[in-house]
Parts: sequence; structure tokens; C-alpha cells
Amino acid sequence: HSSGYGDVRPNAYTYNCVINAVAKSNILGKSKIAAKLLKRMKHVSIRPLTITYNNVINALAFSNPREENRTEILELAFLMLREAQGSCGANFITYGTILRVIGTFEDEPTSRWRLARDTFRECCRDG
Repeated sequence: HSSGYGDVRPNAYTYNCVINAVAKSNILGKSKIAAKLLKRMKHVSIRPLTITYNNVINALAFSNPREENRTEILELAFLMLREAQGSCGANFITYGTILRVIGTFEDEPTSRWRLARDTFRECCRDG
């Protein structure tokens, strides 16, 4: 690079910025793009933070329910939650965003209620 910064590499901060930008965009398929960025981040040995998972879940929460596969969105959201819990931890933002995913992408009222109730209880247990 002509400015002398040829050794600059992405870090957790830059990945989080890009995932957040994708989450806030109107791009079709942004949930898959965000998940691929997370996968790439882990592939290059950059450890995701809680905010990283929150950004991916946010991309899921604000995906278009008319254009995205609802089941895939829900499954991916809970996968992200489990990964966060198993590594860096989940926080109130993580759980709140999961609740938004449930409210947007679970059509069946009884199932929506059960998922929301169980998620809320899990959040309470985690503190």
C-alpha cells in the first residue's frame, strides 16, 4: 500500500463495524452475510465478542420476514445465542434481540409464546 500501512489487518473492532453496517442495511440476505462474516472472523483466528454475536443476531432480527426463510432465521439466531453462551457470554442485549427475532419470525402464536417464555427464563437464570 502506498501510504505504508501494508501490514494492517482486520481485528474484532473492524469485523464488528462491518457486521453492524450489514445489520443496519437493506441488503437482501443480510443474515447470511453477517453469519459468513462471523465465520470468516473465526477462520482467521479473531475471537468474537458478545457484541459480535449481538450484531449478527441484530441482522437476523431486522431481516425481511417476507423474503427470508423464517425457520432458517430462527435456527441461526438460536445457534448464535448458544455460541455466545459457550464462549464470551450473552447479555441483556443478546436476549432482547433474540426476543425480537422470535416476535418477527415465529408465526405460530403458541410456539412464539413458548419460545419467548423460555428465552426470558433463560435470561433470568443467566443474570
